[in-house]
Amino acid sequence: MFDIWKSVISGNLTDDPELKKSKEGREYVTFSVAVNIEQNLTNYFSVYCFEKRHMDFANAFLKKGAGVVMVGSVQQKKSQSGEKSYLRIIPTDICLKGSTRQPSAGIREGEDGHDEEDF
Repeated sequence: MFDIWKSVISGNLTDDPELKKSKEGREYVTFSVAVNIEQNLTNYFSVYCFEKRHMDFANAFLKKGAGVVMVGSVQQKKSQSGEKSYLRIIPTDICLKGSTRQPSAGIREGEDGHDEEDF
């Protein structure tokens, strides 16, 4: 049995979402979210959307400065050199702050293929 590691992130986009392609040609959308922890402390999270519904939602509704709330799995990735590690969020649910607008419900894709990004 696997353990579950989910996080809830509430913050604002630091830039517009960006559509990218993996080496294998699979499209995904990435963006960064700033979370204000204290008055002078902000944490930044990289978000990677692999599911079509999340990619479509990000491209249609998310822009720099937009407030979002998301639930997602946390993945640790190592740089190509292996000297650094990074945390990234793979969302399972996303919505705009103060809105009920969210990606349409549907069948979720499997967990495979979530490691296309090379650091």
